[in-house]
Amino acid sequence: MAKRGLLYLSVTLLVSAFAYSWYMASPTAGGSTDAANGWLPAALWVALAIVLLAAVGWLRRARNRVADMAAFCREAGRENPSGKALPVQRRDDLGALEESLNDLALTLTGRLQDVTGEREKLQSILSCMMEGVIVLDTNGKVILVNQMAQTMFKLPPDTSVLGMSTVEVSRHPEMHALIREVVGSDTRDALHRELTLGDDRWFAVNAAGLEDSRQKLLGYVLVFHEVTELKRLERIRADFVANVSHEMRTPLTAIQGYAETLLHNPPRDAGMERQFLNIVARHSERLGRLIDDLLALSDLELGNVNMRMQEVGARPLLDRVLDLFSDQADKKRIRLRAEVAADAPDILGDEDRLQQLLINLVDNALKYTPENGDVLVTACRPPATNGEPPAGVALTVSDTGCGIPEKDLPRLTERFYRVDKARSRELGGTGLGLAIVKHIVHAHGGDLKIDSEIGRGTRVSIYLRCAAGADSTPTQDAPEKTEVA
Repeated sequence: MAKRGLLYLSVTLLVSAFAYSWYMASPTAGGSTDAANGWLPAALWVALAIVLLAAVGWLRRARNRVADMAAFCREAGRENPSGKALPVQRRDDLGALEESLNDLALTLTGRLQDVTGEREKLQSILSCMMEGVIVLDTNGKVILVNQMAQTMFKLPPDTSVLGMSTVEVSRHPEMHALIREVVGSDTRDALHRELTLGDDRWFAVNAAGLEDSRQKLLGYVLVFHEVTELKRLERIRADFVANVSHEMRTPLTAIQGYAETLLHNPPRDAGMERQFLNIVARHSERLGRLIDDLLALSDLELGNVNMRMQEVGARPLLDRVLDLFSDQADKKRIRLRAEVAADAPDILGDEDRLQQLLINLVDNALKYTPENGDVLVTACRPPATNGEPPAGVALTVSDTGCGIPEKDLPRLTERFYRVDKARSRELGGTGLGLAIVKHIVHAHGGDLKIDSEIGRGTRVSIYLRCAAGADSTPTQDAPEKTEVA
C-alpha cells in the first residue's frame, strides 16, 4: 500500500508541477514575486524527480520478485523439484503472494510424493505377481505391462512395449479374438476365457473394463494366469484313470469269464478245469500286483512312506536280490551276475526300498532278455566329473535284451508307459515298475539314468549317497563277483 501511495503522490506532484508552470507562464498570472517564480517550480521538479526515481526502483524490485516467483513456479512444476522455499522479502502484497506460493508448493510436493509412492507400490505389486497383467486403452494400445507378462509374451524388458498394439504383443489368432471380444463388449462385466497361445501353453484370462471415479471408460485390464501345469496334470489324471481301467479290465474280464464258465458250464475234463483255474489264478495274481504297485506308487508320490535311512552294504543287498530271481534266470538260461567293486562304500538308504528298486529293475531285465542272454548288476563308485573325486555309489543293471528306441527313453518312467504294450502285458508287466523306481531314487536324493541301444540291450544306472565315513579313497582291487547261472 505504501508503494501505491508513493505512486499516487508522484502523479499528483507531476500534475501540480505542470499546472503551476502553465499558470506562471500565463500572462494573466499575478500576485507572485520573481523569487517565487524561480525557486518554487524548481522545487516541484526536484521533488517530482525524486519520487519518479523511487517509483522506478520499486517497480524494478517488484519485477525481480515477480520473476523469482515465476521461476519458483516452474521449478515446483518439475518431476523432481529442488524443494527450496521462495524467500519472502517484504511483508507487502507481493510478500503475501510469496507466502501463498510457498504453501502451494509444499502441498503440491506432498501430493507428488504420495502419487510417486502409490505408483512405486503399484509397480512393486505388479512385479511380484505370478500372473501377467496387460492394460490397454480404448484403442487397444498397451499402456501398462508387468514383468510376468513381458516374460510370457517374450516382450522387451523396457518401456518400449508401451504404445504397442496387440498385434505386436502376440500374433496368435486366439489372442486377437479375445481382444476383439473385450474391446467390442458393450457391458462392463468381466470376461473369463481359457486359451492356448502355442507351444502347448494354456492360460486362464480374466478381462474387465477400467473406469475412473465418474465411470468413464479408460481402457481394459487383462490378467493372464498360466495353467499349463494344471492342464498337464488333468491330462495325466485322465490318462491314469483310462490306463488303470484298461489294465484292470483285462484280468477282471478273464476272471469273470472263466469263473462263469466253471459255474454254469463246467468242463467234464479235469485237465481242462485245472487249466481254467490256473488262468483265473494267473489273472488274479496280475490284478494283485497291479493293485500293490498302485498303492506303493501312491504312497511314494504322497510322501506317506517312512524312509528308515541306515547303512546298507552293497554286497548283501545284491545277493538277496539275485537269490530271488535265480529260478527265473535258470528257466530262461540267462546268466545273472553281480559285481561289487572292492572300493564300493556302503549305501545310505532304506534297505527295503532299495531292494524293491533293484527287484523292479532286475525283473524288467529278465523279462526283456532272450534265452542265453546276460544280466549284470554292479555296485561301484561313479566316475569322476570335472576333475572332482568320485562320491557316492553307482548301482547299475545291464542286460543284452532287445533295447529301447531313443525317442521312448524320456517317457519310460511315466506311469503305464510301455514301448511294446502287447508284449509287456503278455509278460505280466503293470507299467508301473520304472515309475516306482524313479520315486524311490528321488526319495533317496539320488539320480536315475537310462541308456539303451536297439538290439544290444539296456543299462539303468542309479546314483545314491554313501553312508557317513564310507567315502574313503578308492583302491584298485579287483571287484568281487557273484554269478547265478
